Amino acid sequence: MNSQKENLILKIEVGGKKISLKENQLKHFAKLGIEAEKNKNAYKIFEFLAKRDGKTLENFAKDLKENSDKSLKTEFLEKVGEDEELANLLFESKNQKANFEIKIENDFEKVKENFPQFKSEEDLPSEVLILSQTANISLFDAYLRYNFLQQQKIKKQKLAENQNKQNSTGSLKDNQTDYGFAIFNAMIKGINK
Repeated sequence: MNSQKENLILKIEVGGKKISLKENQLKHFAKLGIEAEKNKNAYKIFEFLAKRDGKTLENFAKDLKENSDKSLKTEFLEKVGEDEELANLLFESKNQKANFEIKIENDFEKVKENFPQFKSEEDLPSEVLILSQTANISLFDAYLRYNFLQQQKIKKQKLAENQNKQNSTGSLKDNQTDYGFAIFNAMIKGINK
């Protein structure tokens, strides 16, 4: 209960409602605000076009996506000689790639927050990106798994090196000392007979 009180950082009023924001929510809304500020001009254009066409912004965006999809499918159809199945595969592939890129951009923020040595997605090992996509997990989870596997490999390697050191017969110098000691023992035994 006490930790919840510590996490409540800011109380604001939005549309007549008072809202208490926790730290992670505050970061999320701050990022949204920064993005909105960067895209303010684009938003104004879309808002104008939606009003001009008598639509809500959401309906305008849906119509825009539908028209864009149709145009892209037509373009792919022309490129592949009217092979509809192949055009659909290309279209789906392009959508999956775009969705993956958006996912990576969103996921990378958590990675960067916890591992500041990474400045961009390109700094991550390629295995992390592949694991994220193939296992359909977040980039952060993929990096944690990758990091864990790397640590396991290092431990196994060190264990193998230690085993090799213990199993080795020793250096030539050690063998000479052992041989010299054996000769010395034989001489002592010969004298005592």
